[in-house]
Amino acid sequence: MAVASAPVLIAPAPGASAPVVTVFTPVPAPVAVAPAEVFEPPTVSSLGPQRILAIFCYEDSISSLGQYVADHANLLAQRGTTVHIFSRKAFTNVGPAVQVHETGDYQADNLIANVQEFSNRVQASFARHINSGAGVTLLGQEWTTIPSVLTLGAKYNCNTIISLHSLECQRSDMSSELSQKIKSIELQGLAQARIALFQQATTVEVARKMAPDCASRFVLSRQSFPIQDFISALDPGEVKKRIQVGPIDP
Repeated sequence: MAVASAPVLIAPAPGASAPVVTVFTPVPAPVAVAPAEVFEPPTVSSLGPQRILAIFCYEDSISSLGQYVADHANLLAQRGTTVHIFSRKAFTNVGPAVQVHETGDYQADNLIANVQEFSNRVQASFARHINSGAGVTLLGQEWTTIPSVLTLGAKYNCNTIISLHSLECQRSDMSSELSQKIKSIELQGLAQARIALFQQATTVEVARKMAPDCASRFVLSRQSFPIQDFISALDPGEVKKRIQVGPIDP
């Protein structure tokens, strides 16, 4: 059953040409899939015969999330998957095999309006560049992409995954109207996405309390070692000299 949350309607910003899109009215949850302890990134076989992955990212490519998206997009493209990234700004840190569709930046007077305009533009871009659900998996990064994933998933009957590093109740005290709206969007995503992919075990536990009826579709991502955080240009020999480390007898 769907999560019992109040419907939230988000309209385009004033002057936008896209029609009003209602994406937060609860609907019955899809058929549950078997739970898993860990989740591997989508493989060639799991993405279907055409192996197309559409990634949605609201954040800039230079952010930590943007780099995370770029790394996985490059890896999957190298493995033979057709990868599309839909983002507000260009991703300059991906290889030529990754197709990037820049929707353009947009600054309304509030974050929710920005997110909805991003969703409207993503839907238009998806229709131009893919316009099919056959063999397509939609992967949304964080709550800002949930409207795009759910709307396109319903329209094209695509496999849908939302990836969450944290939830709003972990980031704020939930006292603001904005936080409550973000929580409603998150609940909608947890209820409707085929898989809710979490990057932290603590976030999985919080989500289970928020939406216990959807917990069978919550999975934890297998974490990769952040080698980029430990790359150093230092010469090991120079370091040993500095701290006076000599040969060690067997």
